Amino acid sequence: MFYMINELIQKIDSLVWGPQFILLFVILGIYLTIKLKLPQAKSLKYVTKIKHNNSGKISSYKALMTILASTLGIGNITGVATAIAIGGIGSIFWILVSGILAMAISYAENFLVFKYRKNDKHDGFFGGAMYVLDEVMDRKKVALLFAIFTLVATIGMGAMVQPNSLASLLYEEFNVSKAFVGLVIAAISTYIIFGGKYKMAKVNSYIIPFCTLTYIILCVLIILNNLTKVPLAIESIIKAAFGIKPAIGGIIGASVIKCISVGFSRGMFSNEAGMGSAPMFAATTEDMENIKETAYIMSFSVFIDTIILCVLTGVTIIVAGTHNVPNITIMLERTFSTLPFGLILLTFCMSIFAISTIPCWEFYGEQAIKYIFKKRYFTYMYKILFVVCIYYGCILSLNMVWNISNIVNALMALPNIYMIFALRKELVR
Repeated sequence: MFYMINELIQKIDSLVWGPQFILLFVILGIYLTIKLKLPQAKSLKYVTKIKHNNSGKISSYKALMTILASTLGIGNITGVATAIAIGGIGSIFWILVSGILAMAISYAENFLVFKYRKNDKHDGFFGGAMYVLDEVMDRKKVALLFAIFTLVATIGMGAMVQPNSLASLLYEEFNVSKAFVGLVIAAISTYIIFGGKYKMAKVNSYIIPFCTLTYIILCVLIILNNLTKVPLAIESIIKAAFGIKPAIGGIIGASVIKCISVGFSRGMFSNEAGMGSAPMFAATTEDMENIKETAYIMSFSVFIDTIILCVLTGVTIIVAGTHNVPNITIMLERTFSTLPFGLILLTFCMSIFAISTIPCWEFYGEQAIKYIFKKRYFTYMYKILFVVCIYYGCILSLNMVWNISNIVNALMALPNIYMIFALRKELVR
């Protein structure tokens, strides 16, 4: 019976993340890119104006770093390696394309949530797609579905999958007890979660830039050690992306479709643009003077997450010559062990990415709870449940939870994409 249920969930997972969903994402991304006249370039322009400050307020910088914390999980590294193993090296090109299109979608979802965000004496500024769907579009049932999908996703992806991935990594590489890892992650997460959004923003404003820069330096050093291989690697990625190689036509067609599908799905899963999650924290920004500029700044998170880190990871693996290794863990080990202490530093970065992601997902769940139940004490009950799930996420086998999380992530995107399309005329470029 359990096997049949798990098989059904896997089929549903394949269906919701199938070509039709990716096509919807691509069409929306292209449409917004044209309508808004290359919002990707404007994102790069406005992010140069951002400044770090040590005030207690949630600034645009702190909000951007927290959004990055929510998206920079282990999937940015192992997800790219998986994409190469499943879809081939050409999937890196399509991850890049998905990131470019995702920047336009990210701007649109942030702009609409900013425009209709709310403010109260207890929580300050807050917002999300559920409020826009409910109060602006009068789609209460759709808004409720979005909130429910968000809640399920936070427990699955945030409280269980990320801790499980980190615990498995540390156990495999250093034989660290999963139960011990669970207790440590739960303790750190409890400190941040019960410290509230200000604690979360302050912590992320320091650790995310440091950890991101550390990982980028690791990748760049490996690339520099294999600099002569870079032109061939780029050429190979592009050729594989379009199936430019001697083969029977049907085989080329099938391989290219798989390559595109894997590249887009991994890119979308990594940056979460279109899911409606990131705008929920971005809406708490307290120094927002111009919602258009702030929305462009927040969409820059996609550039860092996907266009820089994911693509950089892919190129690093390819120039290191480990892309044909079928085992993901061994592929990464062989890639980064070429540097002194490379494997230790990689594990450190992956650990920080995973741990910083967890409280952010809890915050998204809080927003869903707040919308559904309206009572504050439900959020405290949710916090406790979330922390408990972190521990059990580390020690249990979560194959089914992975699949369910994938499904609800896609289901979150559907109401959010509907919101963007329905209110597309309100978008300002």
